Amino acid sequence: MRRLSINGTAGDQQILALSYPATQMNQQQDNPHNNGSPLVSIIIPAYNYGRFIGETLSSVRSQTYHNWECIVVDDGSTDNTREVVEQYIRDDHRFRYVYQANAGPGTARDNGLRNAKGKYIQFWDSDDLIERRKIELHVDYLKSHPEVDLVYGSVRYFRADRPGELRYSNLLDDKDWMPRISGSGKPLFKAILTDNIMVVEAPLFKKEVADEVGPFDNRLYPAEDWEYFIRVAELGKCFHYFAPEETLVLVRWHPDSISQNQRSRRAVILLREKYAATLRDEELIELNSRLLAEYRALIKHEIIQRAIGEVKNGHSIKGAWQLTRVGLRSGKAKELFKMLFCSAAAFFAPRATFEETITAPASNTVAAIFRRRRPN
Repeated sequence: MRRLSINGTAGDQQILALSYPATQMNQQQDNPHNNGSPLVSIIIPAYNYGRFIGETLSSVRSQTYHNWECIVVDDGSTDNTREVVEQYIRDDHRFRYVYQANAGPGTARDNGLRNAKGKYIQFWDSDDLIERRKIELHVDYLKSHPEVDLVYGSVRYFRADRPGELRYSNLLDDKDWMPRISGSGKPLFKAILTDNIMVVEAPLFKKEVADEVGPFDNRLYPAEDWEYFIRVAELGKCFHYFAPEETLVLVRWHPDSISQNQRSRRAVILLREKYAATLRDEELIELNSRLLAEYRALIKHEIIQRAIGEVKNGHSIKGAWQLTRVGLRSGKAKELFKMLFCSAAAFFAPRATFEETITAPASNTVAAIFRRRRPN
């Protein structure tokens, strides 16, 4: 007979586990699939995904590799996440539940790492799936290649309303974006600093790597996982791309997905500003500076386009405020003056031609405003 128990509390954290009679625990530990196999700690941060997490935990249980523990870290959910996880705990002692006050997925993963007992770490998001042989084949690879610290595979995306349609990307062009890079040192660090090379669930890596790299930088959400593995590469750890059949990560693509374009771009700017202050290699400094400038220009363009749309739709105050923010964030007097001028123009320039007003020289803008205000 099994019973549910709360094994200790610390602050806002609660750990839900199962208490087994000694004989049943011995039977579980004597499972022939686990003999000689290193323990894998699967860490799942969860926030209000009770409608998806059951499918995710079923995907965990379907893995052909059996010696795992699955730590679900509930990041302050207000839905039925806990109840769904408890159902799986009742049937399988390898599942564990940890509750924390809402603090973000990076903090939840750090919490999971503190509770992890495994030799290897597998991150897993609470709305995603992983093909059944992923952990088995990646464990085998790390066991046979002790010089490798992290092995990672490929990814496909699926829409919540079209689960059978797998895509290479969640973007419109549906192109395979993963560069499939293996190695260590500066070439790997340069590649992953340039752009993310994998989704957070793609790698299986040694727990000792997590112990060395330290916690996630939660200021960088939702790019905190990318920056985490940048630091792993910076430590000189060896990565290897290995993607045989039945090892795909399947990322659910829906409006509530953890990655959102606008927020992601702001996070990337913070990430690049962080490395601008720490890089010492001249080539990498130049690379990071160029990419930072490109991202800033992209976000500026997007904000200006949104402001133009607001003004054209009759929301002059909102559009003017967005343009003022662009100027204030620029840190340049000339750019600030230009954006303040355009903000004022939002109230006087013709709506239909406001985009031309912003892109035209200031003298032309003034002329256009006075033409509009001149009586017939």
